[in-house]
Amino acid sequence: LLVLAPRYPEHCESIARSIDGNVRLRSKARSPLPSTEIFIVDTLGELSIFFRHLDIAFIGNSLLAHGKGHNFAEAAAEGCTILRGPNVGDFEEMELQTGVPQSFIRVEDSASIAKAVRRLLLDPDSQDARSKAALGDLGNRRKRQLWRISCRCSTEIVPACASKLPQ
Repeated sequence: LLVLAPRYPEHCESIARSIDGNVRLRSKARSPLPSTEIFIVDTLGELSIFFRHLDIAFIGNSLLAHGKGHNFAEAAAEGCTILRGPNVGDFEEMELQTGVPQSFIRVEDSASIAKAVRRLLLDPDSQDARSKAALGDLGNRRKRQLWRISCRCSTEIVPACASKLPQ
């Protein structure tokens, strides 16, 4: 199952129409069916639900030269192995602050994404080690740390985020 979460939910229906295969939209189906090939998350605020059930997450807007990446904190906090391109902007500093760079795999294009996913699926021990690195032995403490880092990076854009920092 491939789960897509486009940045702009208003684009999801046209994305779904452009894909051949069994595609379902989250807004029209609570969950994918066993026959679903691609499940498109066209709702907001639910990514952690999906990351919790995924082993691998590609964080977008990082392959293009002008890309600046997207926030990976939720995926890392849920133990996903994270694939990302070379252009992550300010999130590179955030990656270093988490102390879990070994959970990241740098990819350059769609071919290297496919190769990395194939390698991880064929070597579950490697994927499991990266997942454990993302979570660390700190459990919920790591999640709080990632949330704080995420919010600290976001407070310049969304000042209200600061009030949501866990104690």
